[in-house]
Amino acid sequence: MKISLKLPKPGFAVSETISLDVTLVNDAMSAVEIPDPFHAFNWQPTYTIVGPAYPNGFTFSFLAVKRKQVNPDTTGLEPQLLTLAPGEEITSDIPLGDWIPLVTPGRYQLRAQFEWQGIHAVSDPVAFDIEPLAIVATGVGLDVGCQTIRYVPVGWLRDGQQGRALGESLYYEKRPDLGEFKRLSASEVMPVGAAASEVLVPFTNYDRRVALTYWRAWREGGTICAHLAGAAEVSRAELGPSTIVIRPALMTEAGQFDVFAFDGATNEVLLARFAPGVPPQVIRGPRLPGRCVAGRAALDSPAHGAQRHVVVPAVDEDGSLLVNHVAFGADGQVVTADTIAIPQAKALTGSSPALRRIDDGRLQVALLAETELRGAAAAATEDLDAAQQEAPSARGLALVEFAFVPAGTEAPMPRVSPKGRLSRAVWAARTSFVMAPEAGDRIDWVVALEGGDILTSVSPGFAAKPDLPLAFPLEIVSLAKGAYLLALDPSSEPEFILLR
Repeated sequence: MKISLKLPKPGFAVSETISLDVTLVNDAMSAVEIPDPFHAFNWQPTYTIVGPAYPNGFTFSFLAVKRKQVNPDTTGLEPQLLTLAPGEEITSDIPLGDWIPLVTPGRYQLRAQFEWQGIHAVSDPVAFDIEPLAIVATGVGLDVGCQTIRYVPVGWLRDGQQGRALGESLYYEKRPDLGEFKRLSASEVMPVGAAASEVLVPFTNYDRRVALTYWRAWREGGTICAHLAGAAEVSRAELGPSTIVIRPALMTEAGQFDVFAFDGATNEVLLARFAPGVPPQVIRGPRLPGRCVAGRAALDSPAHGAQRHVVVPAVDEDGSLLVNHVAFGADGQVVTADTIAIPQAKALTGSSPALRRIDDGRLQVALLAETELRGAAAAATEDLDAAQQEAPSARGLALVEFAFVPAGTEAPMPRVSPKGRLSRAVWAARTSFVMAPEAGDRIDWVVALEGGDILTSVSPGFAAKPDLPLAFPLEIVSLAKGAYLLALDPSSEPEFILLR
């Protein structure tokens, strides 16, 4: 009997899925009956690993993993047997990273042993490296309005020994009542350029798991790079170095992949469109009024024609808030472009709005903005010292809600709801509607303050440190029973934490 091990590559990132191929070959002249090496209740073969996390070596088997015991008692157990003819082999893979924790970086060596009724086989050792994840950028995707929205793909860029690489993880909201997310898989997908700086995971309006086409994208300088799964080459669309990407990227079931941006110098809206079998296009939209400070994109449901919407807050000449909206059709052409002025509020730099289409045709928008608190209102927002109470005004935080309406329809007045005082500079802000099929009226939001504290919709008047450092750009996953923030565990991987 011979046993051999094979790994798909020589190194893996911390928490990356590791699939180990195990092969047994009957090299005898007669058939042999042996325990099925891939049956959960068999204890042969065993595997021994040595490395930084296991300096004295650690031996395990399928049964040990199943029972969660180091040395499970096999007394009275009858193994599940199979027969191998002379020269016959059996091969399968085991999820090595799920069987044993491999979160300590360094070099490891793994060997397999098979002992059964006088049959003895030992594999050659396989060596591999576990590298720090070293994430430099992240992105989140959602299947908006679909039952599969609880499956959340997260893309990431990391620096490893072989250079910068694109990877992705899949998470699942396992227990909504407890706010528990579970990582299902993590894998490195492909190498990218050293200048890669943003990863663009698309939002969809369908179940992406059954899609025939799937795009992955990132940014290198002024270029959007997109790779269609299975394609030999990367497609590239040049937007220019002064462009600011508007998240998220959008992907349709027909295979169109859209990345929106605005030119920071001219305020011109740009669309980079990728589709199977055709060269990428750069479509130029209108120039927006005001000084643009952020943006958000959304994809209509197929029932609404899968229009693409871009909402971009801006600063008017007098410092007040403008909110621009541009709708694009499936052909990439502009359908509508309009602007709402909200003089009672100011644009908050880095404040990304929430947007969603309502059945009556309105595009509902919510975003965080700055207001001016005067006199008693400023002092009443929180405990202030005497000098602050005597100040004539203070910066306030407000939630602004309004809608862009179809032509010929009277738009309701924007609603500006105070949410406390801004005592420090704002790094970024994000607002989100519930994106699950059973969407309610809840609006989730978070503000990242200078110094790392956050304000949230759950506790708007209380600035606190999050459980883990947040990933930027800020991303909120708003599901039926709770909202989650994407955070970066410095020792391992991206992680979702409950908004609270």
